Amino acid sequence: MHIILKSTMNGKHDYYPSDTTAAGPDPDPSDPWLFTDPFARNFYMHRNLIDRLEEDIRTYVMFDGCWASEELEYKLEVRRLLREGSIAPIGSFGYLSPHPTVYRTLKVGTLIVSRQRHAFKAGEDLIFEPWLARYSDPGLNGPLRIGPLYDDSSPRLCCDSFPHICIHCDKTVAIMRQILNYRNNKK
Repeated sequence: MHIILKSTMNGKHDYYPSDTTAAGPDPDPSDPWLFTDPFARNFYMHRNLIDRLEEDIRTYVMFDGCWASEELEYKLEVRRLLREGSIAPIGSFGYLSPHPTVYRTLKVGTLIVSRQRHAFKAGEDLIFEPWLARYSDPGLNGPLRIGPLYDDSSPRLCCDSFPHICIHCDKTVAIMRQILNYRNNKK
C-alpha cells in the first residue's frame, strides 16, 4: 500500500485530524466517510471532485451501501488503540480511496478483527485496506495492513486502480466478496 504525506500536498507540517478519534461515536455502517481522512476529503472538496470520491466509495469500496462487519470491527479496534495510547496518526493517508488515515504503532500490541489477532511491534504503520485491494492481494488477511508503507504523490480512486471491477455485474462482485470472506475465515 502506498501513502500520501499530507505535508507534500500543502507544504506544511501542521497537526491534522484523523479519520478516527479515541472518543468518537460508534461507526455508522452507511457513512461513506467513515474511513476517509479529513485532509483527503478536503483535497477532493477543493477540487470539486467530492461527488466523484463519494460515488467511488459507495460503489467500489463499500458493499451494497454499507461497510462490512469486519471493517466496522477494525474501526472500533483503532479507537481502542488510540484510547490506550498504542497508536497515533502520522500525518499521512492511503493513496487509494477511501483514503484512510495512517497510524503508527507506539508500542507492542494486538488488534483483533473477526476473531483474528493481528500483532504489531512498535514503529510499524497501520492502515485500513479496502476490500478490492485485499481481493487483489491474497496475502492480506482482514481489512488492515500492518508494516512498511511507501510514499506516493497522487491519490487514486478504486475504480481507476481496479478497472476490471467496473465491468462485473453485481452478482460477480458479491461472489468476489464471498471468496474474500472465505479466504479470511480460512486462515
